[in-house]
Amino acid sequence: MQCAQLHERAGAARRQPETLLAAVEAVLGAYGGSRGAGTMLGQASAMVDPQVITRLGELRDSIRRDFL
Repeated sequence: MQCAQLHERAGAARRQPETLLAAVEAVLGAYGGSRGAGTMLGQASAMVDPQVITRLGELRDSIRRDFL
């Protein structure tokens, strides 16, 4: 795949609420499922600012409410 095709596909993905919602839910799921775990993901989630997770939850709700 050529660079222009990749750029076009990435641009289309950024404009799709479903794609953004899937990414947000993946982050929230990884955070919620790994807290306190003795894994690298669990250690990484311990470093995430809780305000970021709160804002991602608000973004998820907004996407569901306003775009789906």
